[in-house]
Amino acid sequence: MHPRGQAEPASFLVSAASKCNTRFMIETHGDYIVDRVRILAKKGKIDANDVSILYFEPKGESVALHNISVDESGIPVNPPVGYRSFFERQTDDFLEY
Repeated sequence: MHPRGQAEPASFLVSAASKCNTRFMIETHGDYIVDRVRILAKKGKIDANDVSILYFEPKGESVALHNISVDESGIPVNPPVGYRSFFERQTDDFLEY
C-alpha cells in the first residue's frame, strides 16, 4: 500500500478522537502510522501526553513491554535501544554501510 494510504488512517483516528472525545488503540507494524501520529503531535493536532507507543521487544524466550511517550516535537522519549533498529538496519543495507 502507498505510504500515504498507510498514514491517512492515523489522521482520521486523531481527528475522530478529538471530535468524539474518545481514545483508540491501534495495533500496527506500519511505521507510517506511528510517524503520522508523531507528526500530528508536533503540529498540536493531538496532545503529546495522549500518545503512547507500546513497543514489544523480544528477549530470548520472553518479551519486554516498553511504554514510549513522545514529547511536544513528536520525538520518542527514552526509547529502548532496539526501538527502530529494524528500520535502521534496512537503511544501512540499502546504503551499504
